[in-house]
Amino acid sequence: MIVRCLRLLKKILMFTVFLLMVSMTIQEMTGTEMVIPGMFSETPRSQVGRRGPPRGSRVHHRAVQPMVPVAEEPDSPFGSPNVTDDVIVLEEEVVVTDTVSRIMAPRNDSVHVTESSLTSTASSTEYNPVIRDDMVTSPAVALNSTLGGNITSEQNYFVVYVTSGAADSIYIQPSSHLFRFKIHACSDAYLLFKQKVSSTDKFSYHFGFGYGANTVIWKKPPTPITREFRTPKGGRIECSRTVSLWVSRILNTFQVGFGQNVKPYMEWTDDVNPYQTTSMTLANPWPKKQAVWHLDMNSVKVLRVDTGKEYSYEQLWLTTLGHSAIVIQVRACHDVNILLSDKFAAIGNGYEVALGIRDNQLSAIRDEQYGPNVAADETEGILDCEDFRAFWLQWSMGRIQVGRGTKIGQRKILEHAKVNPPRRIKSISLSTGGGATGRWLFNMPYNQMFPL
Repeated sequence: MIVRCLRLLKKILMFTVFLLMVSMTIQEMTGTEMVIPGMFSETPRSQVGRRGPPRGSRVHHRAVQPMVPVAEEPDSPFGSPNVTDDVIVLEEEVVVTDTVSRIMAPRNDSVHVTESSLTSTASSTEYNPVIRDDMVTSPAVALNSTLGGNITSEQNYFVVYVTSGAADSIYIQPSSHLFRFKIHACSDAYLLFKQKVSSTDKFSYHFGFGYGANTVIWKKPPTPITREFRTPKGGRIECSRTVSLWVSRILNTFQVGFGQNVKPYMEWTDDVNPYQTTSMTLANPWPKKQAVWHLDMNSVKVLRVDTGKEYSYEQLWLTTLGHSAIVIQVRACHDVNILLSDKFAAIGNGYEVALGIRDNQLSAIRDEQYGPNVAADETEGILDCEDFRAFWLQWSMGRIQVGRGTKIGQRKILEHAKVNPPRRIKSISLSTGGGATGRWLFNMPYNQMFPL
């Protein structure tokens, strides 16, 4: 019996050695490992025969990766993105470069803007810059470089006074998706994004600044929507100060921020039948209350201003610091007046240019507002009730010149010099009168091409 047990044990050992030799041979040939469950593995016997991994174990699938070199991303011409508070900040912005290229475009004799610039259809790529599909598509983009300009310098701004009611007399075509401005008001200053340049356009977005302690946005019919956002203290409208703000629209997302802050304090996306918009206008709903807007010239591509039958310079001032000339286009039957002042956004010492006075028969330069003519010439039919006429004004060292067209120095019609003392022109204002209304067009980037 004992002999039989020893023989059986010998056979088992020999079989085990055989299996080990076979296992080692297979491992050398295939690179895999053969493990006999329950004997030389760490797998418990309770798991032997089970399909899949042991209970409670974690399976790691290890795939062999090809040795392919990883291509490095090329350097972006706009700088590498930085992440700050979940806002992607770029060092430069495509639209800014495009705007600069337009500012630096060569001059020519043609009239640079027409009224169709503001009345083009919303589908137009050229005149719908705030929502072009070829622009950046992420609403989290960046405004670091765009807001990094000299936002506090008054020479980059022009001033608009809004007294009461909807300011349908002023329309703005923005130069890019970002619009910068300042407001000085006690409350309720409204910025309207509109589909059409028309007072009857009901499809629009209204941004209300100084709506209590909030900023509010209204989407007008057919699907009215109202959203209110708490305004941080730095962006609140107050009687005692002027507040710097910015509004951005990228695709259907609106953002509002204040000062140099890149991160907006308000963001809203219109997911229900969003409107395409081509222009902006300003409004103040309360009578006898005035809101003073300082609009950044770099944010405005085309400005349209309507002046009434009364002779007044209380509606609009264009800042001219750092500039020596301007080109205007105006449509009026007679009595067009342009005041050049040595004060910022206020009547002071300067000159007044009157075109088409005395029933469109005479043009003159005056040494002061509504003063005596110091230079005059007969200019019969210089203005037209139906068509826009272009004029240039240039001032330097006490000398002022006026001419027809858009080419500075050519087709001059008036000139006056007051050398002692010379007046430094800081701003100009516009007016019609004598029962005539006027419509004015300005291509702001083009007018920035005439520095001192």
